[in-house]
Amino acid sequence: MGGEGAGLRIWLLDLVDFAAMTAAGEHRSRMDGARAGLDPRRTSGREPPLHDPVLAAGDTVLTYRDLMVIGAATGALGRFVSDLRRGDHLVRSSASPVPGELVRSEAATFRRARHLESGDDLRTWLETRRLVLEDLEGYLRRHVARASRPSEPPAEPPGPVDALELYVELMCSGGWRSLASSVVDLVAARQLVDGGPGTSSPRDAGVDELLAVAGLEPHDADVRALVERARRDAGALDQLRQSVAKSPEAARRAGGHRAEWTTFEFELLVLASQAAAAEAVSCSRDGLSADVIATRAGEALRRIRARADELPAHLAGILEAAPAAEAVGPVEVEGGFAAVWLSERTRPSAHDAEVLRWAADEVLAEALERAVAGTVRELGPL
Repeated sequence: MGGEGAGLRIWLLDLVDFAAMTAAGEHRSRMDGARAGLDPRRTSGREPPLHDPVLAAGDTVLTYRDLMVIGAATGALGRFVSDLRRGDHLVRSSASPVPGELVRSEAATFRRARHLESGDDLRTWLETRRLVLEDLEGYLRRHVARASRPSEPPAEPPGPVDALELYVELMCSGGWRSLASSVVDLVAARQLVDGGPGTSSPRDAGVDELLAVAGLEPHDADVRALVERARRDAGALDQLRQSVAKSPEAARRAGGHRAEWTTFEFELLVLASQAAAAEAVSCSRDGLSADVIATRAGEALRRIRARADELPAHLAGILEAAPAAEAVGPVEVEGGFAAVWLSERTRPSAHDAEVLRWAADEVLAEALERAVAGTVRELGPL
C-alpha cells in the first residue's frame, strides 16, 4: 500500500510541490514505515489539538474536547465513533485493499464539495486543521470501505479509538460542525426556558462508556460538569420541542410546503455510463423487473424514501412528473447515471404525524436561531 498511498497523495495535490508538504526526510521515513506495515499516524507521535478553542457561545469558550464531551453526553458523538471503528475494521481486515480508483473518485468529490481547486487550496485546508495528507487518505479509505460494504456486519473492537483518527474523522466528515451545531441548540434552549436549567434528561449508562472509548476520562471533574450541564440543556430542549409541537404555528406550517415536503419512495439503479442507464430503462419497458436488471448489471438496487427538499432539484423534478412503477432515465446522479422507478408519491397533510413533526422542527429551529443570533462565533475550523 505504500506505493499506492504515495501515488494517491501526489494525485490529491495535482502534482503540485509534493515535497513541500513535509520536512526533509519525513515523507521517506513514513513511506518506509508504511512498507513495513506500520500506520504512519500511529507512529508519528502527533496529538490532535483537542484543547484548542473552537466555539464561543456568549461568554462561554469551548474547545474541541468540550464538543466531544457534550456530544458524548447527548449521544451525538456515538455515530462518528462507530463510523471510525467500522471503517478502520473494514480497511484492516479486508483481504484486498480498497480500490485506488474509488478512493480517487471520492477524493475528487471531497475536494469539489469544499472548493479545493488546486494543490495550494488543499494544502491550506489541511494545514489550517493541523492535518497531513496521510490523515485525509486514511479517512477517504475508511469512507469508501464503509460505502462499498454497507451490509457487512461491523466489528466493535474493545478499548478506546485512536484520538488522532477520531479528530480526523470528525474534521473530514463534517462531524465537528455537526457537534457544534448541536451545542449551539443546547445553549439556545437554556436561554429560552426562562433562563433556567430545565429538567435534566435521563441519565444514559452508555455516556461513560462512550467517553472512555473516545479517550476521555469520565470521572474528571470538568468532564462530569460538562456532562451534567449538557443533560440539563437537553432537558430544556425536550421541553421546548414538546411545547412547540402543540403550538398553532406548527399546525399552520404543516398545511404548507406542498412541493418541498412531498415524499417520494423510489428505486435507484446507478450505473457507470449514460448508455448503460438508458439500456436499463429500455429493459424495464420490455418487461424486466428492476431487481432482475440490477442483478444482471451487477449493481445494488437502492430503495429510497426522501422528501423533495432532501433530493437534488433535478431528481425531485423528475420524480414529480414520473408515472408510478415505470422506469425513467437516464438521470445524472452522484456516481454516474441512474434508472429510476417511482413507487409512491405522498403529498404532505396537516393531519399526518410525521408532517406535524417536520413543522414543529422548523418552528423550533427558527426559535433557537433567534435566541443566539449574534452571540455565537467560530474560533477554529469546523
